[in-house]
Amino acid sequence: MILMLGRLLDVSLNPDASKLPGGATLMDLTNGLAAWTLIFAAGAMVLGAGAWALGSATSNMSWADRGKSATIIAALAALLIGGAAAIINFFFHAGLALH
Repeated sequence: MILMLGRLLDVSLNPDASKLPGGATLMDLTNGLAAWTLIFAAGAMVLGAGAWALGSATSNMSWADRGKSATIIAALAALLIGGAAAIINFFFHAGLALH
């Protein structure tokens, strides 16, 4: 009896964007948001690299350090944005393997 009750209470998860209205729209919005954030990351990288170069050229270590930080953070942001789908899928499939 307990085994049968356990089978009835099992939950399965099969993500499918087509099962709800607006799934395609949400995917389009997510892709558009990713594009905008990549544009902002590119702008931040250009500004950060400029501040880094200007700070180094004028021996202003504060500007150089902040520019270096901004450049590295923008690069990491672009890496995470580009790899977001792979990261999410990796953890989702790792979660499916849990028993």
